[in-house]
Amino acid sequence: MFFNIKVPDKKALLKELDSFGYSERMKKIAIMGRDNNSSKQYLNVLSSLLEDGSYEAHLALTGASVTNNVEILLSALKHRMVSVRKKAAGLFAKAASNDDIVKVIDDLSQDCRRCLLRNITKINRQELAERLIPLVYSRWGAHEAAFLLPACSKETVEKYLWDIGHVISSWHILACKYLDVVSDYFKTSLEKASLREKTYIWWSFSTAIHQLCKLKPDFILDCAINIGPKDIIHPLLKKNLGILVRKCPEKVFNLIVQNELRKELLSGGIPDALLKNIKYLTKDQWIGLGKLLAQKPEHIAKLLHHIAPSNREDVFEAVYEKETRKELVFPEPLLYELPHKLRDSEAVRMLGLRQINENRAKTYAIASCPDIDSSREMLQTAAYSSNADERAQALVWLIRSTALSRHGIDETLTFLCRIKNEQDPVRSAVFAEVCCTKIRFCNYDS
Repeated sequence: MFFNIKVPDKKALLKELDSFGYSERMKKIAIMGRDNNSSKQYLNVLSSLLEDGSYEAHLALTGASVTNNVEILLSALKHRMVSVRKKAAGLFAKAASNDDIVKVIDDLSQDCRRCLLRNITKINRQELAERLIPLVYSRWGAHEAAFLLPACSKETVEKYLWDIGHVISSWHILACKYLDVVSDYFKTSLEKASLREKTYIWWSFSTAIHQLCKLKPDFILDCAINIGPKDIIHPLLKKNLGILVRKCPEKVFNLIVQNELRKELLSGGIPDALLKNIKYLTKDQWIGLGKLLAQKPEHIAKLLHHIAPSNREDVFEAVYEKETRKELVFPEPLLYELPHKLRDSEAVRMLGLRQINENRAKTYAIASCPDIDSSREMLQTAAYSSNADERAQALVWLIRSTALSRHGIDETLTFLCRIKNEQDPVRSAVFAEVCCTKIRFCNYDS
């Protein structure tokens, strides 16, 4: 596509642009501005475009942004269309001098003024921001002064933060530039807040918490442990426990095991972010967490799942001592996480308990946990039940027991051939379990 270097009049220009899409029109007017920066004819075309509607005015603003023409932008600030005035205010922040902006800001509407202030911060005009912030704060209040704060120097931020910090909704830029100032303000706000308000203070600093966790983990953990809220682990902190435990494992452990958090720990278990990074804690700390969660075996199962198999027996034996677990019944998910020998011995012990023997379904479920050689006969016998649901469940347990044992696959597959004469619900349950099993049931070499 070739553009004429000569500047056409407004009518000819608009006719030429009619054949282009929107982006090509803006590109055309920008290239004309680049090639005719000092051309009086080009400036006259921009001025005449501003006299028309929104479309023509936006063309003029595009040209003015390329040439940094303050006069065109000043004229656009008085345009009858709001969208044109707001765009002109944003461009004015980049093109105009400090004195021009100070002169104009009083005459702008609230929307245009806020657009101007945001763009001053966006392009980081620190000198202008320092000059404007006392004026903006005194005339239009804390909300609008807060727009300028990220562009100011550290000294200015320290001076005004205590007056306007309560209206700041996004702390990310300030936290990246002046983390020490933000952390001091956060701690002071947390100390002054009532017990009910402490949770809100954490939420109000949500955009800075991640930065604080990465760069000042000791500080953020001290605030959580010593200041609170102490009855919960705040969701923002819980989300970042993975980062914190890598840098301060001891303090993270001290946070989790606080007496005030015992109820939350028992109801929700160890936070997922911490479980995924549990290797950064010591074995003694694993055991300490396990003892706190001993009443909830399902949480112990999750803990063991994230621990190396070689350490699981030591942790389990420390949490549930041999004498104290004689009458305990553990759920199957916990048994599945135990090493083979320990799982076999626990399953055999539980099969001898009265509460297990009185429940046929529970008996078969526990029977699927020991080695397949010892449980195969019982489970295959259960697969001949007259009840279709019981047959399906027995076959599922047979598959699961084989997968846990990691041998006896051929015998199990041979037995499963009988499902070709089974009802659809039974076959469906078998296929679903085979698909979910983590070991390979198919021998591709045969």
